[in-house]
Amino acid sequence: MIEPKFLSDGEGTLIGLNQSLQNNEKKVVIPDSIDDEIITRIGMFAFAEDSKIQTVFVPEGVKLIDESAFYYCKNLKDIYLPQSLERIGPWALYGPSDIVIHYAGTELEWFDLTKGKKSLEPNYYTVLYNESY
Repeated sequence: MIEPKFLSDGEGTLIGLNQSLQNNEKKVVIPDSIDDEIITRIGMFAFAEDSKIQTVFVPEGVKLIDESAFYYCKNLKDIYLPQSLERIGPWALYGPSDIVIHYAGTELEWFDLTKGKKSLEPNYYTVLYNESY
């Protein structure tokens, strides 16, 4: 039996992977649930410093990406974020400045979501609005 790739805290927070990505794996599709547990949050440092990840898909229903969740994922190029997002923690996406954020919401919603967060200002990233996967 193959174990699930993702770990949760039992209360809706995805806390990371239970195994390293294989060399050829570069895409992470975060599930909307793990063993009937609805995922609503990506936990602190869940994927921090993972050098293999290039693309991340965060499902609709996730409301929080916690502090440093994707901190310095040096090869991260694209991240797809849901309109359901209500908060992004400090340094959640800190790392290379060539990341493209595909946000399912509007430009105004993004502005409200990131207001006052220096690390999420548009001059650090390219943000595309009304984008979903």
